[in-house]
Amino acid sequence: MICYPDGVVLAADSLRVDSNGAPVSRNACKIHQAGRVWWSAAGLTGGGDTGFSLEELFATSAPKNSDTKSLLDVVGTRITDALQRDVLGLKQSHPDRYRLIIKNGAVVLTLFATQAIGNRFDSSRKDFAIIDDRVVPQPSSSSDPTNRRIQLLMEKQPEVDRYIETNPDVWNAPAEQFVDRLMNVAIAADPDTIGPPVSILLIIKDGARWVRQNSCEAVNK
Repeated sequence: MICYPDGVVLAADSLRVDSNGAPVSRNACKIHQAGRVWWSAAGLTGGGDTGFSLEELFATSAPKNSDTKSLLDVVGTRITDALQRDVLGLKQSHPDRYRLIIKNGAVVLTLFATQAIGNRFDSSRKDFAIIDDRVVPQPSSSSDPTNRRIQLLMEKQPEVDRYIETNPDVWNAPAEQFVDRLMNVAIAADPDTIGPPVSILLIIKDGARWVRQNSCEAVNK
């Protein structure tokens, strides 16, 4: 998620994996709408016997919260136990995948949410970390609506962080090109769980529109 002073760009790949780390579909839409909130998820998103429905949880939680930070905290509380079971299953069935997650920062799931409120944008991110084999929801982080600089709320990805550090010109790129460059680095670094095509949604104060829709549903205006 890239937060600009006058809008937010929400982007996601299309490769979904199940709780065992196996690919499910390369045509999955990972950007969703719940009322006026747009949200996405990266990592273990449910499936199998221990699965949970993020779509249902966001749909039932969004109307009860006025800000995205509170929304992500509520959803996080409701999925932690199921996510814990998924993580234990992944460790047993795909230990190599589990070790890679630990090596790359031990974040097993990241949730993103954004909405336009008048002339400002409320955007937040929440990580779920593995600490001593336990899933521990981390405090949600939010963009600063008074900051006039570009702000990134992204999934933890060491290769992307290094790319940004060594390519400062990326900040000057148009939004779509900015997204492409970062997503290409992420896909190359982890092609087993991140894959094309990339969907891109632009949220502005007057609504939202697809820059690249792919398999995602039409915007519900």
